[in-house]
Amino acid sequence: MKTRVLSFVLTLIGLFSFGDVFAQNPHFLPKRPDVTTDEGTTMCSTGTLAGLGNYAGRNVMIQLVASGTTLTECANPAGNVAPGQDSQADYASEVVPVKVDRQGRATYSICTKEPDVTTQSAGCPNSKWTGRAKDVIFTPGSAYLLIDGKRIPLSF
Repeated sequence: MKTRVLSFVLTLIGLFSFGDVFAQNPHFLPKRPDVTTDEGTTMCSTGTLAGLGNYAGRNVMIQLVASGTTLTECANPAGNVAPGQDSQADYASEVVPVKVDRQGRATYSICTKEPDVTTQSAGCPNSKWTGRAKDVIFTPGSAYLLIDGKRIPLSF
C-alpha cells in the first residue's frame, strides 16, 4: 500500500512540475495580429503575445530581426546626389523588456535600428562626399522572445 501511495504522490509531483513547461506556448493573438510596417529605413512591429503562462513578473524581453537591402546615395559638398552602392545586411532592434500580465499576455512595440551607412560603405568617391541610406527593402523578419536567457523564435 505504501508503494502505491508513494507512486501516486510522485506521479502528481511530476505532473505539476511539468505544468510550467507545457503551459508555455508563446503566440500572437489571432484577434489582434502582429502589425509589421516598413518605415523606410526601419521596420517596426506592434502586437500582443499570449501563451506566456507563468512568466508574469519574470525577465521577458523581445527583439526584432530582419534582413534587407539598403539603397544608398552619396551627396557631394555642393548638395548634388548620386546613387550609391546597395548592400545586403541584417537589422536588429534593441532587446526591449515586455511586461507579462497575470493572463500570460504581453503587448509590445519595437523597431529595428537605422542602418549604419558610411561614405565608404555607400561607395562614395571620396571622404568629402556623404553617404546615407535612402531606403531599406526588407524581407520577412522574425521576433525573438528572450525569457530568462532562453531564445524563443516568433516568425511573422
